[in-house]
Amino acid sequence: RERKPGCVRRYMRQVSERLAAIKVDKLTQGIEQDIIAALEETIAALDKSIKDLDKKRAPPGQQPAAGQPGDMPLVDKIAELKMIRSLQMRINKRTKTYGDLIKGDQADTPELLKSLDDLAERQQRVYRATADLQQKRNQ
Repeated sequence: RERKPGCVRRYMRQVSERLAAIKVDKLTQGIEQDIIAALEETIAALDKSIKDLDKKRAPPGQQPAAGQPGDMPLVDKIAELKMIRSLQMRINKRTKTYGDLIKGDQADTPELLKSLDDLAERQQRVYRATADLQQKRNQ
């Protein structure tokens, strides 16, 4: 599967372009809030994983037993599920924001159409991440 740039990086570029064009509207601010939330959640999940790893480390001078920290995932499944859930909530919030921007029955500006396409792609990534987790493909 082709790997595309991460959502956070892509949204940072999008915000940068919007700010350069002096677009400081609700949409730009919402994207910025999503970026901050995603980074905070990632940092929290990694901090928790580091603490968990430290707790399970063998005392100095001893080799870890088979199946110990060397084989542990970077982020546990609960943390991964929480991150997926949070991402889904941000997608839902962004969907509502875009819906409020649409006048009439359909989006008509190229910028909003592109944003909706990006959001649909993001939703597809959530689906794939959830399916991968369920089918244990990411171990």
